[in-house]
Amino acid sequence: MALNRCNRKTILQNLRRICGQVQGIEKMIEEDRDVAEVLQQVTAASSALRSVAKLLLQDYAADCFATSKKLNKKELEKLIEQLFKNM
Repeated sequence: MALNRCNRKTILQNLRRICGQVQGIEKMIEEDRDVAEVLQQVTAASSALRSVAKLLLQDYAADCFATSKKLNKKELEKLIEQLFKNM
């Protein structure tokens, strides 16, 4: 399954921002910054990654329903589990 063009652009932008956040976290640790500040940035990066996961799942679910893809029970349960896990 390929991502829709709009979501692909958004996801790539988000991933580039996340890379910058992770590099910033690395620098904070190298500079021996306060742990509370580092944790705040780790939380922000984690949240951004969850947002990317949600976009991927939304795109996948939309593709499944739009193309009337027939999912067997196991595939449907896995999709539902992933949707709820990432909410």
